[in-house]
Amino acid sequence: MLSIITRFYPIRLLAHMRNEVELNIHIENGSSEPYWIESDVILPVNVLSLAADKELLQGRIRGGIVFPNETKMLRCKIYANSAVYPDIYKIKIVAYAYDRDGVISQRKEATADLRCERIK
Repeated sequence: MLSIITRFYPIRLLAHMRNEVELNIHIENGSSEPYWIESDVILPVNVLSLAADKELLQGRIRGGIVFPNETKMLRCKIYANSAVYPDIYKIKIVAYAYDRDGVISQRKEATADLRCERIK
């Protein structure tokens, strides 16, 4: 069984300015088999991007092999342009676990709430 825990660093975006946060995705393998781990990151709006210089709303992170009862951390940056407004953005994360035959053995979805706040 896969479990997903997400964290942002820094913990929020700043509204109305170009800035970025790092998304850390911790995927734990609670089963007795080793798996190859990959994760999709899907952004909700076009003011956020997975690339610094263009609009990219969806991407895949390859994590590698995670052994039984082990945790693998995947990282990606989320960039905001100057049109970002104060809100809570729901980032969708879909983790895939491939078995020895290269077949998706497990699939787990999660969401992460990314806060964007105005500076006072």
